[in-house]
Amino acid sequence: MALILAALPAQAAVLSFEGLGTTFVPDGYGGFAWDTFYAESPSDYIFDDPAEVPPPNALYNLLPYPYIGSVAINRGGGAASLTRDTAFTFVGTDLMAAHNDGLEVTVTGLRDGLQKYTDTLTLDTSGPTAFDANWTDIDTLIFAAAGGVPNSRYTDISSTLFGLDQLEYTSSSVAHAPLPAAAWFLVTALGGLAGAGALRRRSSAQVVARDGSGQ
Repeated sequence: MALILAALPAQAAVLSFEGLGTTFVPDGYGGFAWDTFYAESPSDYIFDDPAEVPPPNALYNLLPYPYIGSVAINRGGGAASLTRDTAFTFVGTDLMAAHNDGLEVTVTGLRDGLQKYTDTLTLDTSGPTAFDANWTDIDTLIFAAAGGVPNSRYTDISSTLFGLDQLEYTSSSVAHAPLPAAAWFLVTALGGLAGAGALRRRSSAQVVARDGSGQ
């Protein structure tokens, strides 16, 4: 039964930062420790028409108008990270630049301090970029941004600020992989041989008991 349960696929979880308001993403959210990620709610701009009064940065385009919800940003534009005590699979996330078009964000996946994956994405302010990673067996994600040119729509501010939303992951809590089909046949065959041997020993013992031999 344990092996059957181990063979079942892990369920994906999605972090949307809903309900956090405007605050640093707290440790423990989604089972992660968060460093420099800040949840920002655009509720102050809920009555603005984005066609007439643009929000202060493009990150609100990660959310449907009228901007209800929250996004996570790299507070101050520096590197930001999240880590977990146990390994997980990073399925993917949506990323978007706040002010600079052509912003480059390098994402790195680590396990026990060693780099396993890295990829660099080019973001802009026109819409989110979906990052389909499917990075397995990691415990840390680091996001670092650099470069780009400010978009004049957002008050000519140049920054390496980016946002992310809909971060999807699965836990890698299963300690043992399921046995392959060949191994199942081997286990079954060995079990059958052991059962047959036990049956022969019981039959022999009954014969000895009846004829009195072997004393």
